[in-house]
Amino acid sequence: MKKQESPIYSKIDYDHAHSAKRDVLNGQMEMLNMVRTIEEYKLLRKQELLLKLKLKNDLKKTKENISNFIEKSPKTEVINEAIAKNKEKSKTKKESKGLANVESELEEIQEKLKRME
Repeated sequence: MKKQESPIYSKIDYDHAHSAKRDVLNGQMEMLNMVRTIEEYKLLRKQELLLKLKLKNDLKKTKENISNFIEKSPKTEVINEAIAKNKEKSKTKKESKGLANVESELEEIQEKLKRME
């Protein structure tokens, strides 16, 4: 049978005990403030996402309204040419953006390979 060990006690003077208790309470207070800040952040993030969704829907409606307006407006040769040019520009922009990204990435990789040699 094992002999029971008696607990070891240590004397802490009043000032140290008081400051330790104050430190623990300050730590708890800081933790609660962090929890409150995190909860506020979650609410703000949720509001941001809702506003972005509303903005997206508003932009979609606006785009539809503009398209409807253009379709209902009288067609002239100048307008038809402008619409065709606009469509052509948007296609080339999309293509050029994709190609530019690939080209820039290829150049970066080639530079890294040159530095490694």
